[in-house]
Amino acid sequence: MTHHKPHPEGLFKALAGLEVELERAAMIGDAGVDILAGKAAGVSLTIGITHGFGTQQELEAAKPDHIAHSIPEIIPLLLARQA
Repeated sequence: MTHHKPHPEGLFKALAGLEVELERAAMIGDAGVDILAGKAAGVSLTIGITHGFGTQQELEAAKPDHIAHSIPEIIPLLLARQA
């Protein structure tokens, strides 16, 4: 890989390997660079999760579509996209 997040190169490679289209992809991350990579790639949903390496302030600054405080909070967000 040539570029690191927030560049979307790694995300593009992962999605291609999984054969997932951008319109059906979500980026979930614990740092602002994760959210910025998802936005740069053009995924349909970005979710910041407040436990991990980043801070809630950093996540908020990246402007994810949603912020979750636990993994169980993510499930309804993903299922809502299916409806």
